[in-house]
Parts: sequence; C-alpha cells; structure tokens
Amino acid sequence: MKGLLKFIGTLGLLYGVSSGMAARAQETGAREDTAQVRTIPLWGHVKDGFTYAALHGTFVTLMREDSTVVDTMHVQCFNSGTPQEDTYYKFDVPARRARYIIKAEHPDYYPEYVDCAVRYVARNPYVDARHHEMRRRPYASFADRSLGEVVVKATKIRVAYRGDTVVYNADAFNLSEGAMLNELVRQLPGAELKPNGEIYVNGRKVDYLTLNGTDFFKGDNRKMLDNLPVFTVQQVKVYDKTTDRSEFLGYDTEKKAYVMDVSLKREYNTGYMANVAAGGGTDSRYAGRAFGLRYSDRSRVTLFGGMNNTNVYNDRPGENGEWPEESLTNGEFVTRQTGGEFFWQNKAKGIENSLTANAEWSDRDVNRKSATEAYLPQGNRYTRSSSLQDVDYMGVNANNWLTWKTKDHLLTVHSYVGYDRTDTHGYARDAAFDTDPSAVGGIDEVLDSAFLLPSSGSARMRWLNRSSSRSLF
Repeated sequence: MKGLLKFIGTLGLLYGVSSGMAARAQETGAREDTAQVRTIPLWGHVKDGFTYAALHGTFVTLMREDSTVVDTMHVQCFNSGTPQEDTYYKFDVPARRARYIIKAEHPDYYPEYVDCAVRYVARNPYVDARHHEMRRRPYASFADRSLGEVVVKATKIRVAYRGDTVVYNADAFNLSEGAMLNELVRQLPGAELKPNGEIYVNGRKVDYLTLNGTDFFKGDNRKMLDNLPVFTVQQVKVYDKTTDRSEFLGYDTEKKAYVMDVSLKREYNTGYMANVAAGGGTDSRYAGRAFGLRYSDRSRVTLFGGMNNTNVYNDRPGENGEWPEESLTNGEFVTRQTGGEFFWQNKAKGIENSLTANAEWSDRDVNRKSATEAYLPQGNRYTRSSSLQDVDYMGVNANNWLTWKTKDHLLTVHSYVGYDRTDTHGYARDAAFDTDPSAVGGIDEVLDSAFLLPSSGSARMRWLNRSSSRSLF
C-alpha cells in the first residue's frame, strides 16, 4: 500500500512539471507570433525635381532587393490646394531589418527609384524613405506605355561593294507588279538609263549587258531591259570584265569591258518565260510585241517580234509616260521586226556558241505642204509648195561567236552576215505668184493649175516661177 502511494505521487509530480513546460512554450510561441505580425509604416514623398511641386497621379511600387513586388499604390495628397500641398505614400512593412526598392512612375516624368533600408526597429516607430524628386520628360508623348505586338523587320541593303564590283540587291527596291528590268535599272543608285537603252553608272557608260555572266544580244540592251521581269532577278553587278584573251594569257592585253551582269534567282535558272503586249488607237494606230525565252544554266533560246505604226522606233514610252524625242519620226512611220538568239555552253565551259539574228522592215511616208505670203513694197508674193517622200527599208543580219578554250589554247571565231536595202521615192513642186491664188483652191489645185496651164496675164493664174523635181534611188 505504501509503495502504491509513492508511485502515484511520482506520476503527479511528472505531470505538473510537463504542464508547466507546455505553458511556458505556448507563452513563448505567442510572443514570437506577436513579433512576426508587428509592422511599422514606411513613408515617402513624391515631388517635381525642379519646382518641388506635388505630383498627383504618381504610381508607387514597393519591391524587395530582388525586385519582387511587395505592394503598390497611388500617392495620396495632404493639404490639397494649399502652398503646403504634399503627395505621399505609406506602406506597412514588417518590423525587422530589410532593404527595399521603391519605384515612382508618372506619365510625364522619367521613373525614379529610391533605395530604403529598414533598421533599428526597436526604437523607431516608423521609417522615412528619401524623397522622389522626379525629372520631367522633354515631351509628354515620350511617356512609357505598354505597346502591342511589335514586328521587327531587317533592313535590306540596296548597294554593296565587293572590291571593284558594285552589287545591287534587286529585292531591296520597291517596284510595281509586272515591272521589267528597265524599271529596276532606273532606280539603281548612280545609274542612268537612256531612251535608246544605253546605261551609265556613276557617269561611265556600260559596254553591254550580260545574263548570268554570259552575253545576251550583245550590243542591244533593250532586248533584256524591256523583256526580263524583275521578279526573276536576284542581283545586278557592275564591274570591269577581263576579255577571254587577257584571261587566257594571264595579263591584260585588251581593254576591259565595263559590263552590267544580271543574276537570276536560283529557282529561275531553268525554265520558260514569255510576255505579250498589244494595243490599238484612233486613226488605225496599233502596236504589239511578243517575247519568249527558254533557258537553263548552259543554254538559252530566245525569240521576239514586234510591229507598230505609232511613228516611233521604240514600241513603248519612256520613264515618265512620254515618247522619247529622239525616237519620234516625221510623217507616217511603220516598222516591223523579228529575231532570236541561241546560246549553248558545254558542261566544262570550254566551248560556247552564241548566235543572234535580226530582221527589220520599215516604211516611212513624209508629205509636206506649205502656203506662204511675203509682204514686199512692190507687191506681195505668194508661194505654194508640196513634197512627198517614201522611204522603204529592209535589213537582215546574223552574228555568231564561237569560243573554244583549254588550258593551253584559245580560239575565238566571229562570223557576220547581213543584207539591207533602202528604196527612196520622192517628188517636190513649188510655184510663186504675184497675185493671191487662193481662189483656185487648195495647195494641190493651185500647183496643178500652175504646171498644167501656161502663164497668163490674168490675176487668176499669174505665176512668177515654178519648179518640179522627182527622185528615185
């Protein structure tokens, strides 16, 4: 019995000790929890950095040292409308040592950042941050704004220089759909295109055009300029080209040719190309042309044809929509032309042959008539004249260039055959009168009367002199 009582007393003592320890632990945890939730205010002020005026509408962001956002707010105002007006902000932060970054933003000012350190929390009931003295932007439109999707496109370089070679990137030029090579050449910096097809680059005349490094209607630039679509062109290069003879010998024995080489895009190095244009107008005017090209990396076949009676050598107007003055002719002019080119090169590029052929027909009729009156002291003098000239032209020619070259040999053969013929027919009549012959009729009637009737004393047909001529050659 005595032992049992001793055991029960021991258990009671242990229970009391454990209860006391648990109570003290709960009290300590409660004190710690209270310290964790204790906060102190963090105050700050925002003003104009030049006038020190209050800044309404400023947005303030409180961030930790790692720039993670803790809290945000808009500034509040104290003593609004008075000289002591102040815009401020207040955040409640934990009462423990810490460092914060405070950002102030306003649409008309640059963002202003302030660092703030919280310390000595035991004796300081609050923390004051350094004032935000904000700098105004030059223009309010420069304020930070959230932008939508932004697409960044690379700028294409129009012109590049590779040693002495000028390289133009065709894709960098804005041209209309269906534009031909001539429109691209007109836009090349430093290039000038004449109406007759001559090209000048930086004031220097281009000797001839080449296509992928090979001749194309050598000496007749308009064939390529007027018929090659721009969308097939990758780049245009201008450089001094060494002749085959100089290249073979290893030094310059002949003057280099200044050439403009047109390089096609890879997808157009093999294929077919064609374009046709036709038009009609008043007084039975017409113009038409056709062009076809089959090409590969080692061969090329070209056919073309055209005809018009628009009194011009060229079948299309110039850059500004006007017919070039040097291509206009007098009278009525009709022209027809056709031709072609064949180019072939072997796989080793040791043998190549280029054949071009052209045929042209034209007919020009020029009819001139005039009626003049000269005022003289002894009496007026009246003159009537009429002339007609008919010029018919027909010409055909063919050129062939054959080149064979090996490591030790070079052979170039140029063959030419051509035929042309011009037939000219014409006549001219003129007569002078001392009386006005208008009563007889028009110019032709007056001249017919002067040459068919003998001179008379009548006022109706008194001619002073007359002449007539005919030509045939």
